[in-house]
Amino acid sequence: MPNELTTRLDRVVAATFAEGFSVLETDLRENPPRYSVLVGSTADPSCTAFIRLDGVWLEAFIPELGVHCALLDDESDADFDLGRLCRALRVYLRGEARIEQRRRFLRPGAKTTVHIDLEGRRWSLGRNRWSLT
Repeated sequence: MPNELTTRLDRVVAATFAEGFSVLETDLRENPPRYSVLVGSTADPSCTAFIRLDGVWLEAFIPELGVHCALLDDESDADFDLGRLCRALRVYLRGEARIEQRRRFLRPGAKTTVHIDLEGRRWSLGRNRWSLT
């Protein structure tokens, strides 16, 4: 399974993130094992995103904003959902996403949400919640 995940992630990431992006492998030692890559924008090195597979979930995490998204990995068309997730992250890394920060009601600090409009759908990534509408 790990070799299949590695091959699949490498194939989709290479097709999605070409010129203008840097891709680093981050073979995380977790239980259960997951395969992930860190993608960065060469135009803005402060923008990064992790993409992670574990055979059940497709996950994305934007560390500088502390937001994430997870999708159930559909075996019927495995590369379709992973490709959509990668294209959404590419929008963020290009600086084309809308970042919303609201003050928290009961705790200090701000609540960050990243909104990405792509292919007629809206992705909303947050710290504890995400949606795809």
